[in-house]
Amino acid sequence: GPVLLYNRVTREENPMRCVEFKNSTGLTLEGGPVTVLEAGRYVGEAMLNTMKPDEVRLVPYCVELGVHVQMSLVLHGENVYRVIARRGELRASFKQIFQTNYEFNNKSDAVQIVILEHPRSASDCILVDTPPVHETTEKYWRFRFIIAPNQVTRFEVKAEHTQWKWIRLTAASDQDILVWIGQKYLDAK
Repeated sequence: GPVLLYNRVTREENPMRCVEFKNSTGLTLEGGPVTVLEAGRYVGEAMLNTMKPDEVRLVPYCVELGVHVQMSLVLHGENVYRVIARRGELRASFKQIFQTNYEFNNKSDAVQIVILEHPRSASDCILVDTPPVHETTEKYWRFRFIIAPNQVTRFEVKAEHTQWKWIRLTAASDQDILVWIGQKYLDAK
């Protein structure tokens, strides 16, 4: 059956209705237009790129207006957890968590399967307190879940980034050192 693919870059407020298409012909399929039928009824059109044998693709064919999506971002800063002082420089490492809150308002009477594409950023970024990833692509983490009919389903993605800050110690004043102690870059000792 159809699935809903949500990618904020493609369309901010609604997911795309897709068919999961597998090339089971044993041959390479050339790209071109595709007409999508559901129970013998026309439901949309799509463009299919060239597909190798056994390749599986999500093929979007129409906008799902019955599901509305809202997204918000919250940044959580964390204390410094590692400090290295070497050759007149202080190198402090700290973590930041980017929490993305998605709300899927399913206004239809049907249960829907959603595939959420969340952007992958830096290679040192890891997911924390987030449901397991269904699939990883070059640019996205894909999460697959169900949204209930006639209600809002919330989904959170928390991505932890490691950040570094370099400070030249020779230029530091007493006031700077007191600030670093207050921010836990250094302890009193």
